[in-house]
Amino acid sequence: MTLSQEPTIIVDDKDDNKSSKSDSQELWDASHISESDLAPYMHSATQIATDKFESFKEKSVSRVELDADENPFLDRPPLRAAPLPQESSSGEPGPSRPRTPPPGETRLPSDRTCADLEDEDSIEASRVEGILAGVPDDDTPALEPEGPPATQTTASASSASNSQRSFETSFKSTRSMPTDMSEVKLGKRRATDDREPAFAPPRPKFAKVASEGDASRYALRTAQFDPGPSKAKAIKDEPPDTGIYIIAHNDKVQVWFDELRIPWGVQYEIARGIGLDRWSWTTITREKLKKLRGLNKDSAPKVAAILLDKPVPRVTPADALLWAELDREQDALVENKHRGLGLKGEWDKVPNWYGGQIQQICRLHKAEDDTPLRLMLGRMEMTRSHRFARDLGSRRLLQIKLPKEYNDRTKEKAFLSRKLVLCGRVFQVFAVKEDKAYAMEVNEDHGRAPSRSEGDFFRLTLEDFVARHNPLHLNAQQPVSKFNARFDLGLSTSKPVLQFHHPDLVKVIDDEYAPGLLDPSKVPPEKIYTDGCGYMNGAALKAIKDNLKLDTFPCAVQGRVFGSKGMWMLHPDAKHSSLHSDDLPRIWIRRSQQKVQLVADMDPRELEALPHVHFIFDLVAVPRLGTSPHLNRHTIVNLHHNGVPTVAFAERMRAGVEQTLRPLLCAHRPEEMPLLWRSVDVVEGVTRQRRLQFALGAGRVLGLASRSEVPSGDGDGDEEENEPALETAVLPLSKYSPGGKPVSIAERFMRLIGAGFTLAEEYTFDQHGKVREHVLKAMFDNLRLPLRASAEAFIVPDPTGKLQEDEIYFRSSSMPFEEAPNMYDCHLMLGDCLIYRNPARLTSDIRKVKAVDVPELALYKDVIVVPCKGSVSLPSMLAGGDVDGDTAVCIWDPVLVVPFRNAKLVLVPPGFKEANFQPEGEIVTVAQLEELMLSSEKAGRSTILQRHLVSGVSVSRTSMYSRFHDFAMYMFGYGHENTQRIALMFNFILDSRKSGIMVKPGVWTADKNAFAFDLPPCLGGSSTSGYNPQYPPREKRLGKFVIEKLQDAAKKIQDTFLAECDAQTKDRKRVQDDHITALWERYRNESYLASELKAVTDFVDARHLEWQAIWAKSPSKRNQAEYATKKEAKASRVSDEAARRAVAARFAEGPPEARTPSLRNLELLHKTMAAYAYTKSRAFAFDVAFTQLTLIKAEKCTIAPVTELISSFFAIPASSAKVLMNRLEVVGG
Repeated sequence: MTLSQEPTIIVDDKDDNKSSKSDSQELWDASHISESDLAPYMHSATQIATDKFESFKEKSVSRVELDADENPFLDRPPLRAAPLPQESSSGEPGPSRPRTPPPGETRLPSDRTCADLEDEDSIEASRVEGILAGVPDDDTPALEPEGPPATQTTASASSASNSQRSFETSFKSTRSMPTDMSEVKLGKRRATDDREPAFAPPRPKFAKVASEGDASRYALRTAQFDPGPSKAKAIKDEPPDTGIYIIAHNDKVQVWFDELRIPWGVQYEIARGIGLDRWSWTTITREKLKKLRGLNKDSAPKVAAILLDKPVPRVTPADALLWAELDREQDALVENKHRGLGLKGEWDKVPNWYGGQIQQICRLHKAEDDTPLRLMLGRMEMTRSHRFARDLGSRRLLQIKLPKEYNDRTKEKAFLSRKLVLCGRVFQVFAVKEDKAYAMEVNEDHGRAPSRSEGDFFRLTLEDFVARHNPLHLNAQQPVSKFNARFDLGLSTSKPVLQFHHPDLVKVIDDEYAPGLLDPSKVPPEKIYTDGCGYMNGAALKAIKDNLKLDTFPCAVQGRVFGSKGMWMLHPDAKHSSLHSDDLPRIWIRRSQQKVQLVADMDPRELEALPHVHFIFDLVAVPRLGTSPHLNRHTIVNLHHNGVPTVAFAERMRAGVEQTLRPLLCAHRPEEMPLLWRSVDVVEGVTRQRRLQFALGAGRVLGLASRSEVPSGDGDGDEEENEPALETAVLPLSKYSPGGKPVSIAERFMRLIGAGFTLAEEYTFDQHGKVREHVLKAMFDNLRLPLRASAEAFIVPDPTGKLQEDEIYFRSSSMPFEEAPNMYDCHLMLGDCLIYRNPARLTSDIRKVKAVDVPELALYKDVIVVPCKGSVSLPSMLAGGDVDGDTAVCIWDPVLVVPFRNAKLVLVPPGFKEANFQPEGEIVTVAQLEELMLSSEKAGRSTILQRHLVSGVSVSRTSMYSRFHDFAMYMFGYGHENTQRIALMFNFILDSRKSGIMVKPGVWTADKNAFAFDLPPCLGGSSTSGYNPQYPPREKRLGKFVIEKLQDAAKKIQDTFLAECDAQTKDRKRVQDDHITALWERYRNESYLASELKAVTDFVDARHLEWQAIWAKSPSKRNQAEYATKKEAKASRVSDEAARRAVAARFAEGPPEARTPSLRNLELLHKTMAAYAYTKSRAFAFDVAFTQLTLIKAEKCTIAPVTELISSFFAIPASSAKVLMNRLEVVGG
């Protein structure tokens, strides 16, 4: 074999703990290479002789076929340099004397940044950087091997003769071998441990990959690294149109990062500050970085203080939790025992720990002009966990938020096809969904060397990641668009709850279909009764119950496992449904649930070879009854079209006002404040939202909320929930101003009431009025009518076959149905009811069905069981639903049910899709993509793969066609053919990302021109715009729109309610709070504090003037006509709010310490400032000193000290409210 040939390494993919040799094939082993063989290759490339390579080849090549892209020297000892001269006292690197290497000479970088030197402080940074850059120095001591063999070598290829090009290609990048941690033992990192841990010789890890014509071909997984100084050339073999994008990186500082083992959280915060222009790379010195060594929890909160020479701020509980979790994940990454996947017990004092709970957020910014796109790092958040984050590790993922209002998707797609560099680490985008992209850290580096202490040798390539979670060759028949959409399964918010320990516990079963199918191989979704729903045995569901510590046994769960998604319900067979058997957890997967083919067939022998991650059941949600559904505009119009009169909705509206708003009028005395506090809490859901925030994305998993109560991206549950950031979850500081004022009006009012204020106090009374206005606006402006006799739940297919067409079974586990027609058993629904899914846009999307009792279904509680009968499935009639996790609303209110009549089922007309849609570009199958990759150079395959993975970036028409449908039902009527056509267009567009289709340009232009209007007020448009709106016309034959009629009725109800409010409050005098004003009077009479009080008044007066200046130019004080668009008005409000927060932050700092020593020593400064501010202006005082004012009031009203964390869970249950009401009736307080 000549040097120019491209040989292939043939290795084994068996488990690392097993031998990598077989009887039929003797494999390459590092033991065949002696130190004498490697010695000649530890110098510059000009000293490498061809005969030395031939000597090596005689020993090793006879055993394997060498790939020219693979580095044959896989087990070279690490290089260690002697101590270099001491750096300058300034911390800046001293001068170095680089020389230009002669032609043909290869620059030899060190594979280590000298981090294992015993005294790191003695290293001269410039000399280390020179070594990394490959610039030899005359004074650089010879590098000698020391310690056990390493897993990498580093060098750069030079352009020599053609006969040497193939050989030298093997040196062009560093290749790192994943190590088997059964042989490499790593202890946890300690804050004082700055040395590289000792390692035993690692074993290489091999992976099986698919190739054309040879299913048994194997390839060695390696890490690519080029330490060259040029950023543009750091990643080799890049097509010129792809390149890289530097998020934040500096070669010199990166050397210090690696040398000093700066934790990742510190590096990230430094990079974030660079992007925000808070500091520059020149701000960062080695001496400052020495103060940031250690663990994330100790160092990351100090980054800004150290770099800007400011005092270290107080670490909030939110930050402390996040940074400690990042340390915990880092230890798990280095351990490399899949601990992040969960179900391995306690880890670092956290029981049942699992990883992937931190998000690294980037935002893709676009400028108004033609300037390049830019990525900006955001704060790390701790909001949720998903499979990919648990598998890779939180720090290995970037979540990129894409601009919503951006039409140049071609430019955006090209940008996301690039490799992203952050602090020397390379990220590649692997998934895009609507306005989010996800990038993973791959095993390449830029300007740095891989580090064992960071777990760098366990990183995957993009190709390896795809082969692990969505293998190309097993999903070859799919279009690339659908293939890309399948990555959503690993991005769903979930929690690991169950592991199937043996492949024999997994079975694949067929679906149940509607009769009369002509071609069983092509079954439309509406003909599949069990589309997306399989079975679990009782042991599996009980294990989930025990894991989550649920109060009730879940009869079904939604989750992801073995490349499948959907619902799994209790198996109907008695031997599998028993909870008292010793059976192991078992699962039955429907073929309709299999979205990703991980093996050719679900044979136990094939399943056994899958990675550990696929054996874990990732729970998305458990059954829960949602008892607070609302009727929205589309539902109201649908019900009205199908026979429900307008007066029925007006009556529900009036009842809703009595239920939700009446309690807000009935409390004025101090002893009535607890009832008022509870009324606001119930109406606005403050305490409930706090619980969801503390759940960190697990609200549905824990059964705290149904899908409609937790915002999500689509009806499939595949997109991550829009959960609150960490600051709003652990200690919601981001929802408070620097002075402690809650952003939420309801929470603000509740805190005032809780501190002891009553409606007699001026500011509290104003906030009470804002609460009323907020509730009225939500109810009347948006027409969200509360439903009492209704509930929302998962829909599952009937496993018994007992239910007939248009029948359902619906039983509650614990909560009785409100106003249930079955008075003998309030937990069982009986009689006629309506069932629908949101959004209901077709006339047949709401159906009247009959709830019946089927004793055989008694175990299935908190779910709506639908029949497996009829020409199409019942869920498919409900806005094209299925049973893979869809929820439905059931209404049994006779006012709405009795007059309703079912509409004729709306079907898609023949040729509709072809007439309105076309493929978005050329439809490429996965097989074509795989063929393209195999025919390309190995170095360019990941780029080709990445370019196709981001092909889903496109302009979404979903929101526009939703708007068009609103116009159509107003202009033509709900049942008009034009309105139904737009509804069908909307349904197709919802699925366009998977199908790879787009609206034809001519159709899009025609629809856009046909509905080029402003939204009328009845559809959510503004009635106070500063320009002349162009509302759509409405055909006279239709009469007044039902929503307009309801708005007229709502106006009358609202006026009546507000008049009653005014009558009850007009004679009540509003005063200042005596406790606060008396406190200021007491302080101002203290003569020994006179000079300090003067400093306080001067300081507060200055802040008050700043605050007044902001309010003077607030949008609420100006004519809205000054703004051309709502966007401009909103931008102005956001700017003013930021300015007010800045004033509050300056207020919190207080006057200079030198002028207020006594007040500070007595801890009276902030109370004094708050009391004086209250005398200036109540609104100003509560803006800048909310917490201090409520504290002053509470101390005068018999305070009961409690922490913020504990108080966040306080609520007054209904039973306590009854006690309070009874006390008021009996004794009056």
